[in-house]
Amino acid sequence: YIKQGCSIRKLRAGDEMATFASVKGINSFRPQRHVWPHPVGVIGAGYNGLKTAMIYAKSGNHNFVVFDRNDKVGGYCWITAANKGSKLQTEFGSFHIWWGQDCVTEK
Repeated sequence: YIKQGCSIRKLRAGDEMATFASVKGINSFRPQRHVWPHPVGVIGAGYNGLKTAMIYAKSGNHNFVVFDRNDKVGGYCWITAANKGSKLQTEFGSFHIWWGQDCVTEK
């Protein structure tokens, strides 16, 4: 429909669309993010699981849960496969992980 002065009429095939248009029931023509009724599940609290969770959090999506078979984070490589000698090769007994440019925060 098109408004002309105080009257409203149906837009015909030969009519041009106005510069500004309002559509009832639509706030924006931008795609809206789908909101799931349940959280996203990230399987594993190792390197990739934690990185996936960080990317979700950095993008503004805090509706996720991280699952792991162990009672602490680190994954198979750090908790199960690592031994005393391999853990002593790092400072502070932790991995030195480069999370990538996506997870660098500005100070």
